[in-house]
Amino acid sequence: MSGPHSGREVFRAARSPASRSFKFSRFPCIVRDAVSSEPGNCRASDPCKVLIVDDHPIAQGGLRSVFATSARYKIVGVLDNGAPVSAFVRSQEVDLVVLDLNLPDEDGLSLCRAIRATSRTPVIMLTARGEESDRVRGLDTGADDYLTKPFSTVEMIARVEVLLRRQGAGESERHLSFGNLQIDLIEQSLSRANVHI
Repeated sequence: MSGPHSGREVFRAARSPASRSFKFSRFPCIVRDAVSSEPGNCRASDPCKVLIVDDHPIAQGGLRSVFATSARYKIVGVLDNGAPVSAFVRSQEVDLVVLDLNLPDEDGLSLCRAIRATSRTPVIMLTARGEESDRVRGLDTGADDYLTKPFSTVEMIARVEVLLRRQGAGESERHLSFGNLQIDLIEQSLSRANVHI
């Protein structure tokens, strides 16, 4: 296929249930059309900070490629197990968590519950399980969206943008500011100069 965008490639990741391996296929795609120019939970001048939680290096590389399609995103962490995730989300500025359901040390469902107990950061859950009951369980635990592998960059970015716009719409009702003090009404926390008190 020829054309101005023929050099741009998008990756699909598919996990084999038996081997837990990933396969990537390539196809040309105009990625820029999937990215909204309107900021969601992120200011227009700052990239949206993404935390990736997946224990497979190939999947991690595929997700890095997804968020490398635009300077709008910045990956702030790539974790291969669930143990440090909750502390990372509490201590770092994270605008989005991309969470694999099948982790070696902790079930993604329980990890999503732990994140949701202390944070309203959007969570997209990834899994090779496509059954409706699995999707419902994922959403019931507090995930904001549920994406079944394989998926395309266009679909992932479109879903991310919807979540960030939705999150941003509630920001004006979430925070109260007094000088350098800020109150988060949802998390019921207080910060001074962006440092939690």
